[in-house]
Amino acid sequence: MGKAYSEWKLKQDKEPVSEIEKKYQRLLETLSPEQEEVITEYCNAIFSSGAETEEFFYRLGIKDGLNLKSTVKSILEMLSGNILASGELDETSVGFSDRSTGEETA
Repeated sequence: MGKAYSEWKLKQDKEPVSEIEKKYQRLLETLSPEQEEVITEYCNAIFSSGAETEEFFYRLGIKDGLNLKSTVKSILEMLSGNILASGELDETSVGFSDRSTGEETA
């Protein structure tokens, strides 16, 4: 996977490739097929480990976001229930009114 990514990245870049990628490609060209396989497997393991870590934190972020959404929804429902229960608004109210004068406020 690491080698495939390097090859894909080389094709994608329209600008000069970074020095480390050039060195990596030159190194692979000097290796025997067995040595290249070992290096490739090592790079794949590192790449997979990074991807797993990224996925773990991504999922935590999604979970936190869903919990936050649920909490905000509960708070809004509680607040709207309290406002309706206090008599300041009913389901048909369009605007707020000052209870002392009955005048609508914007």
